[in-house]
Amino acid sequence: MKTTAFLDHWTACPDCHPRHDRYCSVGRELWVQDQVEWFMSQPDDIKKSELAAMQRNNPVWHGVVKQRVIDAYNAQKRSTGDDQGKNNVYVLRGNDR
Repeated sequence: MKTTAFLDHWTACPDCHPRHDRYCSVGRELWVQDQVEWFMSQPDDIKKSELAAMQRNNPVWHGVVKQRVIDAYNAQKRSTGDDQGKNNVYVLRGNDR
């Protein structure tokens, strides 16, 4: 589970300070992966509302997390056959990145 890797990293890393949203490059990548994992475990309506909240509360990383959630969502749909042969289930608009 990526969450464990994230927690293990920031508790041992002197450069990572989650309460202040400060991470080293490895810590930030693990944080993004942890966010994507959490979003993917939520129902679609919760994903939308929480992504909107993230846009307000953490606009710097919102675009990165949102794009990765979309990529993971599309991959999940393709792997289960729910995309009905479409190339993309959801595409992030250019002005939304």
